[in-house]
Amino acid sequence: MVWGGISLGGRTALHVLARGSLTAIRYRDEILRPLVRPYAGVVGPGFLLMQDNARPHVAGVC
Repeated sequence: MVWGGISLGGRTALHVLARGSLTAIRYRDEILRPLVRPYAGVVGPGFLLMQDNARPHVAGVC
């Protein structure tokens, strides 16, 4: 699986998840915390995370 983020100001690098399926915990630990949180800090208070409501994206583990 490959994850990437896009915005008006640019894009993130592609991140390859090489093994297994994406669970909510993997999404939190391998995508949100190390990749999205720093990007959000650079973008600033106007940052808005949009996703497609897949189960790993909406589970209450964060």
